[in-house]
Amino acid sequence: MTQHVLLISLGPVQDFIVSARRCRDLWFGSWILSELAKAAAAGIVDALGGQQAALDALVFPAAHDGRALAPGSAMSVANKLVVRVTGDEAQVRKVAERGRACMEARRDTLRDEAFKRIGNGDPKREWHFFIKPAAHQVDDLFEYLWVAVAESEGPAGYAQARTEAERLLGARKNARTWAQPEAWALDGAPKSSLDGVRESVLHEDIFDRGVTGPRRDPSLTPEQRRTWYGVHGSERLCGVGLLKRWGRQLDAAGGQSLDRFFSTAHLAALPTMLGIDEDARHDHGITAAWTALRAAAGPAVEDLQVLPGRRRPALFGNTDGAILFAQRLAETLADCGHARETDQTNAALLAQKSFLKRTGRGEPLPYYAILVADGDRMGAVIDAQTTWEAHRELSTALDGFAGSARDLVEEHHGSLIYSGGDDVLAFLPLHEAVDCAEKLAQAFAVRLERWKAKDGTRATLSAGLAIVHYIDPMDAALEVARDAERTAKRYPGKDALAITLDKRSGATTTVCDHWHALGPRLARLVALHQADEIPDKAGHELVELARLADGATPEALPALRAIQRSEAHRILGRKRAQRGKEKIDKEDLAKHLGDDPAVLGRELAIAALIGKAKSQTAPRAKEGA
Repeated sequence: MTQHVLLISLGPVQDFIVSARRCRDLWFGSWILSELAKAAAAGIVDALGGQQAALDALVFPAAHDGRALAPGSAMSVANKLVVRVTGDEAQVRKVAERGRACMEARRDTLRDEAFKRIGNGDPKREWHFFIKPAAHQVDDLFEYLWVAVAESEGPAGYAQARTEAERLLGARKNARTWAQPEAWALDGAPKSSLDGVRESVLHEDIFDRGVTGPRRDPSLTPEQRRTWYGVHGSERLCGVGLLKRWGRQLDAAGGQSLDRFFSTAHLAALPTMLGIDEDARHDHGITAAWTALRAAAGPAVEDLQVLPGRRRPALFGNTDGAILFAQRLAETLADCGHARETDQTNAALLAQKSFLKRTGRGEPLPYYAILVADGDRMGAVIDAQTTWEAHRELSTALDGFAGSARDLVEEHHGSLIYSGGDDVLAFLPLHEAVDCAEKLAQAFAVRLERWKAKDGTRATLSAGLAIVHYIDPMDAALEVARDAERTAKRYPGKDALAITLDKRSGATTTVCDHWHALGPRLARLVALHQADEIPDKAGHELVELARLADGATPEALPALRAIQRSEAHRILGRKRAQRGKEKIDKEDLAKHLGDDPAVLGRELAIAALIGKAKSQTAPRAKEGA
């Protein structure tokens, strides 16, 4: 019987995932794509007979147990499937189309479950929510493309067929059949505020202000709009956006979980929350102040929730750390129908201020980190494996890494958005971000140690970390992280970490080096900052100092470098160690200077912020120890 290599691609991927305003929207976009790919794989196994031989025919993903492909399982599946199908062309088509049918059935189940909850309680739901256009928008979004190539006789048959299938799949993606979108046209409907592609499917009557124009009397209160439709006053959502906002993780029996999700403000607040939690163990006044804040916030506490079961400070329970930021607390109360000058809002903000004063701390540092990681030389490593058995073993190793990534991220108080194959997207509190990234790179190296490209090089992991403000738009913050990842991937020899600090004021700051070099160097600088042994503005001053050499001639450059080095020593030596009791070892710091003080300056700027975050986790009595 003829063997065929069947390649299946599901999409869209990046554009669909990144069009998100909230962390939960981003997570659900990643989760549903994995879930649809998993459903397609399960359908293919079923079409091949459903036995162990059918599971063995799956190359990517490598599922050794049918339960791994069950709806809602922990397994993450990438958007490309590789299958070996025994039979003629009719059999290949049957298998591929069975995968499509199962993918579409899973899509419809998740869509219908989400949509049936939208507008519950609203007597005018059919007027306010255009459900048919919303369903068409979702149905038209997801694509399922496949190609198949027959294997030739001989040991190279599989490798040759897979290479040709990859070429044909690329051509197929460039030759899509475009159809007129069905039932999308809604007269006068504004575009989705997430991506501006599809029309909003929520009636404008529920909003107190149009996209343009003066205020008006809406048909719903802000509280009704928030609880029934999940949007605030300026937010318009299409069917795809509402699916992300209202979709739930469902298993085969329809069981649900992950109803709530963390926020970027929660990640930024976590270091402070951990420190306060330690203080509260021996200071009951903090617990009393926290109880008062929860009571004053009222309905906002219900809206400010994170997932149960995740690592969290005992004092705060499931309450989102956004409650510690005055701006976010006021915004949440406004979404609940309380204007900024109402007694409810004023009382909540006063209670928040009292709580932070009681803890001896100010507002948390408003920065968190986004991690984007990707395997290096994976294409060459995959191509070097010439048999489907080797490919399946490699697929198993990648699945093992993807599974371990979730545990590593959660051990570092982060939240995993996606981990499939060699790709990782995670949100992390600033004090744990670099440590988590290093652990992921080490885990990847261990899992992929035996796999090599034809030139003998191994697959490594490169990653980008973006340090961003919690109120930055999600799409902008993600782009900073992806730029950092691209910087790491371009670094000579790869196997690198790039960190970009995108502060609210000033230009972005980026550092990049191999893991074994940058990690320990940053750790040393962070420790110096925590010990208050480096001037807070030293990083900025060193960057400015580096500009002395801008445009210098080759003849003048050595003298300017000498001046820079001397001035850098003065800048770094202004503070004394042990709170002024002893001089800093200048030679110890000098080894970090190199030829360009701007490099150390950028690393100091990033280390200073990470050091502040780490200091916030310390109990109050031990701060500065």
